[in-house]
Amino acid sequence: MKLNMTTMPEPSDARYTCYNTGGVEVEVGEFLYGFVRMIKPDAILETGTHQGISAASMALALRDNGFGKITTVEYEPIHFNAANDLFSILGIRDQVNSVLKDVLTLEVVDNQYDFIFLDTEPQLRFNEFCRFWHGLKPGGFLAIHDLAPHMGQTGETVNGMLNWPFGTMPEPMKEVLKKEAQSLHFKTPRGLFICQKWSDEFYKL
Repeated sequence: MKLNMTTMPEPSDARYTCYNTGGVEVEVGEFLYGFVRMIKPDAILETGTHQGISAASMALALRDNGFGKITTVEYEPIHFNAANDLFSILGIRDQVNSVLKDVLTLEVVDNQYDFIFLDTEPQLRFNEFCRFWHGLKPGGFLAIHDLAPHMGQTGETVNGMLNWPFGTMPEPMKEVLKKEAQSLHFKTPRGLFICQKWSDEFYKL
């Protein structure tokens, strides 16, 4: 398997590169590697494996950390198989728990994960946030790919392209972001949102 990098397809920012049209940008993959190296998680959950670029970036970091496991969930068998081929080639099978199923049937327990990365179909992301937030440990991080301030609501056009259907943010998600999280937005071509769950260890004003 050969991974070729190319510039982002139009109308995206050509300063960024990608391995394929469905995975994270190369620069986001590099960020995920460094982020996982820095926060030293024991457990990561990823939704939407696609062909394994983001999962591989995080799993490589886990391998270099010397501990930790990523559970990555994919619905489409063709992507699931391609991702697992990539994991084998890179020698990171021990760091990856690859699951073929509908992510909305996945059950998690409270305080299970240090980092959650949501990257399935755009219309599912908000539901996934509400479904899996309780599984994030206090002080843990949750990221959503394809979400940033420059991306509008359903039906809006961004840079001449119909925006992806995130829909209206559910009230439970709004309440979490108001009361239980602090957040950052990165204006990458597909957008990256990261928030951190409140912990008693944080500084208090």
